[in-house]
Amino acid sequence: MAARFEQSEAIARMTQTLAHDIRKPFSMLKMGLDRLALPHSDPATQAVMVQKIRDHVGRAFDHVNGMIVDILEVSSQQSRLNLENVPLQKILSAALMQVFCRETRQMIRFEYEIEPGVVVEIDEQKVLRVLINILENARQAMRQGGKIGIAASFVRMDEQRSWVRCVIANSDSYIPPEEREKIFEAFYTSGKRGGTGLGLAICKKVIVDHGGEIECRSHKERGTEFVFLLPAAHGGELFAEGPESAPIALPGDSVEIRARFETTIASHTTVASGASWMERRQSLEALARRQGRAVQVLVIDDESAYLNQVVELAQTANLPAHIVEFTTASSVARGVVIAQSLPVDLIICDVDFGLGEKNGF
Repeated sequence: MAARFEQSEAIARMTQTLAHDIRKPFSMLKMGLDRLALPHSDPATQAVMVQKIRDHVGRAFDHVNGMIVDILEVSSQQSRLNLENVPLQKILSAALMQVFCRETRQMIRFEYEIEPGVVVEIDEQKVLRVLINILENARQAMRQGGKIGIAASFVRMDEQRSWVRCVIANSDSYIPPEEREKIFEAFYTSGKRGGTGLGLAICKKVIVDHGGEIECRSHKERGTEFVFLLPAAHGGELFAEGPESAPIALPGDSVEIRARFETTIASHTTVASGASWMERRQSLEALARRQGRAVQVLVIDDESAYLNQVVELAQTANLPAHIVEFTTASSVARGVVIAQSLPVDLIICDVDFGLGEKNGF
């Protein structure tokens, strides 16, 4: 009875946190837009304000999106793994970028001990979530900055196949034994502000679904580390010489990640008349010529406002119908019918279509 009461309280706290955090990016965006709409605003001041809005809303959006992904994962009845061979450095680079791209308050150094050619056979999106959850916990634990160490090496547990032993360790944090016993339980939280209490439960679920195992170690002097096993791609060390294991330049610290992020944003916010946009338009035109038809984009959403906004974006960017042609559908069922009758090149699909309807997955 006591355990059930504690779980009910945890679910209630999670629901309140989720409701609060979902409102947060919208509130920030509304306040920012209200300030930008003030008459006689100085352009330079507006530019600074836009930068701040982008950072705050972006960080809040990433946080909420992570919470929703965790809830969807833990609520799924069964986990279907889409296994593929993925270089560990590739997925690690993506996780580091997502967690630290908006970090401006502290400097965190990264140290690596990764064997060359480490390729794992995993569901990339699910394992990416594992890395993001562990790295995000580390980031929050190091309030004054510090160091994150990441190691990966081949281990052979039996004659059947090889595994990759991964370690993510951070300084300046300590988890006492009584908390470590519960840390992988769903809805467990040690008083951390925000979150669902599902992050590490998801990590364990995903690792176990892959046939591996995960544990947490913590020392007052050395900090905290998470150790887990992922299946190596068949052949294990044989991939060390293969094209899949081409080295990826991993960042040395969070400042470097932030700089990469700023460069990426700058390249994607070039005005429509700039060279960057013209090159992309020319690529679309070339694709349409090769296919002998326009690039077909199918947008599926039950909100007409979203459907209209996506189509209007193409019109604003001056993409004529002979280059890109949009088709819209208000349900998954209708989208499937369209996809069977048209040579669709890209589908942009909502996830939630309400109770009783097929979802976007």
